[in-house]
Amino acid sequence: MDTIKKQIFISAILLVGLLIGNQAKGQAIKILSFTGKAETINVLPDYDREVLTIATLKDTLHIEGCTKVDEAIALNKSFVKIVYQVRGGSGIHLRHMLILTSKNNKLCQSLHITSLFNEEYIDFNKKPVSSKPDKSSRYEVKVNFLNMDYHKMTASIYKEEKSKDRPQNDYNKESTITLTFDTIKNIFYSSNMDVSQHFTIFDPKTQQESKQYLMGTFPMIQLGSYSYYYIKGEWYEKGHNDDLSKYAYK
Repeated sequence: MDTIKKQIFISAILLVGLLIGNQAKGQAIKILSFTGKAETINVLPDYDREVLTIATLKDTLHIEGCTKVDEAIALNKSFVKIVYQVRGGSGIHLRHMLILTSKNNKLCQSLHITSLFNEEYIDFNKKPVSSKPDKSSRYEVKVNFLNMDYHKMTASIYKEEKSKDRPQNDYNKESTITLTFDTIKNIFYSSNMDVSQHFTIFDPKTQQESKQYLMGTFPMIQLGSYSYYYIKGEWYEKGHNDDLSKYAYK
């Protein structure tokens, strides 16, 4: 058995095992790939281990810390949208959005972002302790296709902050940007960024950080205060301290 056939055989065995183990929770979504072939994307959450697996016959994507899949649907004939909750800290509700497609049974992460960050803070030093949040903030992103060829998408960003003690500082604002689809990389992006610096990069597969120097021009997305770089086939969220972290791994 040659190497390629062996890899496909092993992937098929693993996929069957995942489907059997998750048949009550899993979901199979059929799409038409950009090569014109019908393909199936399997969405397989394992809530006991807090792992979300997304698989085709030839490719598998893993997401750690997934506590619930809120939505897994075909956006159109070629794209799948998956919205899932991620374990956060106390008083934090965190949700990610993944839009993907497939080409030759290979998964392409067209977009992978934080779609909701909702935080409620109660000051337990106050007496009596309030039953309602002393402070709260909400950041939310929603996307929509802009035209029928699906090569452009709008992202609406909503930001809100409230304070019980200082309501005069409360605010909410909304903005919208347009994302363009790169037909070579199969990704949505807002611009290209020239990068030449060191980053601390977190790998969810190894659960380790490494210091790396990156130089080049990379597609990026700016959604409010959140920045994302597309580097070597992966989306990374850029932190405030020159750190990069990706949400999924193969």
